[in-house]
Amino acid sequence: MAPLANIEIQRRSRQFAVITAGLALIIIAAFAITMASAFTGPAADRPELPVLYLVYWFPTLFYLWALTAIRKTFRDIGQGSLFGSTIARGLRHVGWALLMGGTINSIIIHVVQSAYVPDGFSTGETHAFRGLKFDPAYIMLILTALALLLLSRLIAAAANEHERANRLETELGEFL
Repeated sequence: MAPLANIEIQRRSRQFAVITAGLALIIIAAFAITMASAFTGPAADRPELPVLYLVYWFPTLFYLWALTAIRKTFRDIGQGSLFGSTIARGLRHVGWALLMGGTINSIIIHVVQSAYVPDGFSTGETHAFRGLKFDPAYIMLILTALALLLLSRLIAAAANEHERANRLETELGEFL
């Protein structure tokens, strides 16, 4: 790749790292606002709402992990690491984070939706478990995560083969 193209890729990667950090901060702020609203609710709701909100926001931790992995990958590329183990590691971390977040989210959302909530917050009725429902968005998220995991393995294998080819070329050069 031309040196100018490398410099442009590095510059853009640094910009994307900053944008990704900003997105993570927005998610953290939304979580903080949500939790603050749970603690400022009516007195009867205080014990239940924070727990309900924590359960609801739990899968977000995995999405924050994915954003952190993406940010680290962009930062590493911005510092000159363009291919190979950096990209493979980033894709592997993003893949695992999305896989776990999507799986947990597909289960937890239904638990939260059918959870008992105290009088004054809603009707206070306990909803019986009515069967497992799947949200196509979470299923797609899980499939995307699996694809990223496979892609990270492919890139890692390609990087290993590239290193092996370089070693063999060096060895061959010594013989000639």
